[in-house]
Amino acid sequence: MRGEETDPAVSAEQGIVSLFLAIASGIMAIITATETHLAVAPIQLHACVALHALAFKNPDIETTIADGGGIKAIITAMEMHLGSADIQERACFALDTLASRGPNIQISIADGGGIKAIVAAMEKKSIQRVQMSRKFPLMHCTTCQSRILTYKLPLPTLVLFGRLA
Repeated sequence: MRGEETDPAVSAEQGIVSLFLAIASGIMAIITATETHLAVAPIQLHACVALHALAFKNPDIETTIADGGGIKAIITAMEMHLGSADIQERACFALDTLASRGPNIQISIADGGGIKAIVAAMEKKSIQRVQMSRKFPLMHCTTCQSRILTYKLPLPTLVLFGRLA
């Protein structure tokens, strides 16, 4: 007895769901690794690279990253490894990509301490290449700009973040 043929549309949909679940599981594994190994710089670096790549290649995945603690993990990596230019740069790329997805993510980044972490990296000159590009979507978020003023950041920072530009 021969089995019923599967509808190609159903098969494709099941494949997409399976892929999404695999990606979501991978994101959670990355975030868990960062939380478990806070002091291990290579793990933090590769986690930032991976989260950036996932967000860049999958525009609809930012909510999974944010809800799973990815933004917090990225910011924590920046805070724990302020002296690592590689981590600072890759973390900024990840936050930049996530922030480009819209105001809700921008606010999550700002409220999670992302602006403070970016500014700390800039002041430490850990991320000169990123600093010179001056293209963070966070600059254009009104809520983020109010956070910048709340932090009483120096004038060059306000210019950098578009408040006085």
